[in-house]
Amino acid sequence: MMSTSLTVSDRRCGMPTVSRFLTFILVVAGLALAVVLALAYLVPPDTRPMTAPVDAAVLGAARPVDPPSPPPAAASSEATTDGANDGEVSP
Repeated sequence: MMSTSLTVSDRRCGMPTVSRFLTFILVVAGLALAVVLALAYLVPPDTRPMTAPVDAAVLGAARPVDPPSPPPAAASSEATTDGANDGEVSP
């Protein structure tokens, strides 16, 4: 009787299946990226004015927003920093 088991020399040599799959996915992703970048750089966009209708009832209930209040004034002109005391405030 003849043995049907495979020896090392009978097996296919080459990349394992997972490596082959990942290589294929990376190549396809690279091609897709190249197509997207080519479209972004080579096809000029169509510019046109855009308008959106606004319901008058929405505008009637709206109030103008008050501007933000100004920041508080400096506490004292006597409090200064001096380079000799490492940034501590001197009275």
